[in-house]
Amino acid sequence: MIHYSQQKNKETEVNATLMHHPGCFSESFFTEEDDNGKQFKYDEVMKYSLLGNNVSNSVRYNHLCPWIKNRYNCATSKKKQYGETASDWKLILEKGAESCNLWNLIHDLGGPAGVGERIWTHHNLDHANKLGEKRTYNVVMLGNSYLRQVLEALECGWSKDISFSLMQKDATYGIPLQKSRNGAPIRIDEMGSMERMSMTWEGSLDENDFESKSVFYEKGLPFPSTKTHKFDDNVPLVEFGGKIRFYYIFQPSMYENLLGVFQEKLQLELQDIDSLVFNSGQEKTISSNNTMREVFISTGVWEQRIIWPYETFRKIQERDIGSWFGADNPWITHPPDDHACMPGPPDDEVNLLLFLLYYKRIIQ
Repeated sequence: MIHYSQQKNKETEVNATLMHHPGCFSESFFTEEDDNGKQFKYDEVMKYSLLGNNVSNSVRYNHLCPWIKNRYNCATSKKKQYGETASDWKLILEKGAESCNLWNLIHDLGGPAGVGERIWTHHNLDHANKLGEKRTYNVVMLGNSYLRQVLEALECGWSKDISFSLMQKDATYGIPLQKSRNGAPIRIDEMGSMERMSMTWEGSLDENDFESKSVFYEKGLPFPSTKTHKFDDNVPLVEFGGKIRFYYIFQPSMYENLLGVFQEKLQLELQDIDSLVFNSGQEKTISSNNTMREVFISTGVWEQRIIWPYETFRKIQERDIGSWFGADNPWITHPPDDHACMPGPPDDEVNLLLFLLYYKRIIQ
């Protein structure tokens, strides 16, 4: 039971957010209510604006973040003018007279930890899950490497708030091996162990890397390390502030026993999942699994699922900026890459995801 005083505190919190960011929760950003709830108008309301000098903490990390893949960074030896760097441009929401600076909104909410705290309190999640562990608000992301970048941007941008994490280590089976086995699915015993992620990964560039990459980076700029501890983020989880967890499964259709991946590797029961985010058609993997689909329908998360529009970010950058900030570094053979620069668009994707979670679970 939620006491009257608790309810009033929640109303006060929501009203304070609305007061400081009145343009951020306009009904014009969403469609009319239907059987699947209100849908966000991605193409109509998303816009890029040159705001890097006018927002709080415009750049939260650099190319040395231990969780970012080297091939996603855009550190360069060339001195760039304002507006030539991905992080100079920020995603805003705009429809008619209504406008929302997403970067400042999420900063003021406190990032994933702050959003998680508000959702956790609003829904009175002060109880344990089936494993007897503290209940967190659980977001599961299922898709390809474009969605992986969103998780890495969460980790890099808000690393100071990470309260727990696990990562796959010593996995013996990946996409190249799967292709060599004519697409045979990945078994649980080929997925290695799940271990705590180190905040720093030791590593070094080999001599060949040093010669080819030293000319790329600005003089005196440290090189990103080669990851040497056999970790990968194909099946990770990361928790912020003890209240919200983000789980990611790379291409879930590759796994022989997807339910086992949830239960054995991620230690997550289906009924404890609160939000689902998909891309690359991976919602079809779930809809074809009767057990999983039925649980998600019964808990209501299937109706609220989010289909992530990565291509839309590229389209609106090209529309508003005239170019795409794709990764452009020594690891890319044909720059710019289809993967976005980091820091850059994935940080805007983080802001949009946190905004949608906040809206769907508190405002709506």
